[in-house]
Amino acid sequence: MTITNLIPGRRDRRKHSPDTIIARLRKDMAQIMNWQAAADDYFALLMDDVVTTNAALEQERERRKLAETELAQAEAAVELRDQTIADLERRLAVGALAESAATRTQELSIDEIRRHCVMPLHQAPFATTDPAHVPGWARRDEENPQPIPAA
Repeated sequence: MTITNLIPGRRDRRKHSPDTIIARLRKDMAQIMNWQAAADDYFALLMDDVVTTNAALEQERERRKLAETELAQAEAAVELRDQTIADLERRLAVGALAESAATRTQELSIDEIRRHCVMPLHQAPFATTDPAHVPGWARRDEENPQPIPAA
């Protein structure tokens, strides 16, 4: 402690001298400018994060829309498959019922009927190998044409 510190007026003058005040204000201003620069950097990072996040959000929305479209297509395919299976099961049931009804009413078994009675058209007894062949019931008598009676 010095003697000038004991004098009340001298101590206050040095504490509030213009040079001290200006130095303190410059120090405070430098600190505020540093805080402002740090805040600007922080907000720049936040804005960059916002841009990145919005871009990622838009990509995810597009992916979701594509996934929903693919899901709808897959559900439609499954629905069509289920309808096809149900139709085939119904046809199989009808065929089984028809065969069981035929076996109950026929003297021959279904295999015998198929083996002896059912044949392709080209193997039928009335089929010919000549494509120009006209059956007898469809021929017209060319030598004795019948006159068409007048009405």
